Amino acid sequence: MNALGRLEQLLLSGEITEEEYRERKAVYVETILELYIKGIISKEQMQEKLNQ
Repeated sequence: MNALGRLEQLLLSGEITEEEYRERKAVYVETILELYIKGIISKEQMQEKLNQ
């Protein structure tokens, strides 16, 4: 399962709050962008991860 899907499941099951969901999602997106900026992943890989 992808990371954003897992976060959504945690939110829907009540294991995390909406605020925690937003914070964790923001960190995930920032991390993926940082990997792209550093050349660790390609633009296509970045887009794939962000669109999952």
